[in-house]
Amino acid sequence: MINQTFQATKFILVSIFTVEIVLQLFQTLLLLNSVFLQTQVVLIKITLKAIDPDGNNDIKSVQFNSYKPDGSPSSGNPFRMYDDGNTSGVSGDEKAGDGIYSIIIQLPPNTQKGRYKFEFFAIDRAGALSNFITHFITVL
Repeated sequence: MINQTFQATKFILVSIFTVEIVLQLFQTLLLLNSVFLQTQVVLIKITLKAIDPDGNNDIKSVQFNSYKPDGSPSSGNPFRMYDDGNTSGVSGDEKAGDGIYSIIIQLPPNTQKGRYKFEFFAIDRAGALSNFITHFITVL
């Protein structure tokens, strides 16, 4: 069985200040806006760059929620992304500790077609929550 892999990249800049939390999120061109279902599982690798002025170790987690075309939340929400360097695992992450978080999601052939919403966010060790980056992927 041959799987197709697509890579989507977004960048998150997380700025934490002592008095108030100011989170700035930067988006780059997202390479993946749509994907075609196949007779086998389609794999999609999503990668985000997270930067915290207090250092990469201050980032507790990078996650996303996804929503089906009818607006209902996906059953696995929230999905955690990884900076673990495990290229052969669920993350597909290439280098541990570099601030680049990854996950590989699977779309089986019976995936509901339509426009899926993804909301990405980060949490630091103090529990501060970033604002959300929203992206849509259309499954055809």
